[in-house]
Amino acid sequence: MMSVNNSTSGAEAHLPFGGNGKSGNGSRQSGVWVLDQFTRWQSLNWDWSGKLQKAQMDTVEVAHNPNFRIAE
Repeated sequence: MMSVNNSTSGAEAHLPFGGNGKSGNGSRQSGVWVLDQFTRWQSLNWDWSGKLQKAQMDTVEVAHNPNFRIAE
């Protein structure tokens, strides 16, 4: 991307260049707040301990059955 004699290239996703009235450069759907508007929070918990935790009550390993099919 190249910009000559321009204050901004118009691709600053982290800055809200909305302007007032008909001034400005594009929409105000920019800036840090847009992350909250167009994304959703998710969390991930990865257990590296290799041990069962309190919430994991199943201690018996279930044998794999390659012929298992869900009844129709």
